[in-house]
Amino acid sequence: MPSFFYRGHLPDLVDYNQHHWQYDLRFLLPYCIAALILTVVCLFIAPKLSNRLIRRHSVRLYALASLVLIFAVAAASDVVNIVWLTNGMFYGGGVATYIRFLAVGLPLAITSAVFAAFIERWPTRVHN
Repeated sequence: MPSFFYRGHLPDLVDYNQHHWQYDLRFLLPYCIAALILTVVCLFIAPKLSNRLIRRHSVRLYALASLVLIFAVAAASDVVNIVWLTNGMFYGGGVATYIRFLAVGLPLAITSAVFAAFIERWPTRVHN
């Protein structure tokens, strides 16, 4: 199963049951970091980049910028895995990988674009 967790030995059932919280944290922490990176990219960087390139505010443009940046983050992650990590893995090997990635990335890009557009149009004035 592809995962961020591939360093060190993989636990067997006895190890996992003895150190349940330790292994749960080891598996969960990298996903939390990845979620934080994608949140910042999709909610803050993509709308700013879109507004700089084209002055028009559009959910479609935000979604496209988010999707391109999601692919860029995934490509950077693969480069780091190959170049700096021992026995690194490259996940972007075939067309099926990109189709699965698009199936995950497109809803994320659309949702974040709608949310960013909603936040941008939210009234900032406080009524007295």
